[in-house]
Amino acid sequence: MTTIAVLSIKGGVGRTTVAANLAVALAGGGDRVVAVDVDPRDQLALHLGLSPGGSPFGFASAALDGGLGGHTLERGAGRVGVLRFGAVGPRRRGALERCLAERPRLLRELLDELGTSVRYAVVDAAVGPSPWFHQALASCDLALVVATPDAACFATLPSLRAALDAGGRPAATRVLLNLADPGRRLARDVHALLGATFGDELLPITIHCDEALREALASQRPILTAAPSSQAADDFRRLADWTARFDGGRDAALRAVDAQPRGAR
Repeated sequence: MTTIAVLSIKGGVGRTTVAANLAVALAGGGDRVVAVDVDPRDQLALHLGLSPGGSPFGFASAALDGGLGGHTLERGAGRVGVLRFGAVGPRRRGALERCLAERPRLLRELLDELGTSVRYAVVDAAVGPSPWFHQALASCDLALVVATPDAACFATLPSLRAALDAGGRPAATRVLLNLADPGRRLARDVHALLGATFGDELLPITIHCDEALREALASQRPILTAAPSSQAADDFRRLADWTARFDGGRDAALRAVDAQPRGAR
């Protein structure tokens, strides 16, 4: 199983949207994919077409009660298995935060219970630095850190670097630019600054600002089913293609894949 943690250092960057759509895009290749919500907001299931509420079982109860047990995952859009965060009161949440601090790879232990039939686990973790952020970072094979091309995001770069260094890096960390608009000078400038700061850790793939993505989100549908011919849908297919080729961080050859024109792959 390859575990991809989708992370951010500030809210409003589209992290949960990226996690949901990446999971659906990966499942489109025929592999079994699980999306795991490690964010007390418990929003990931909504992005995958599931109704709010549902089963109280989720990541929180599994972590506190000794594992997944006989519980089955919910089935979301694109045949993606979904493990919600789950309902948890203030007392249980405090106990969960202490548990995560004491067992920094508890998430990894829970994912291992799913067995070898799962090819990818996509984890949506709450904004860092936080217990949820560090748990996901310590348990993943690949960390995708979502950033947006704006001044507020640029201002968080020192905090982002510090949070990644403090959390214990996985084998590979990549920064993904979301809501990119090449027509805006500020967006181009921030993209260049991200490249100067993170070098090869900045993915050559970007998720473009696309009105179709907003419409899909409003209808609680992944972009690949709501608007499969859109620019954003193509972006997520390219991201899934890169992820499928990921081999422990040695992705230099994959830049050639990204450079190919649309439809050439």
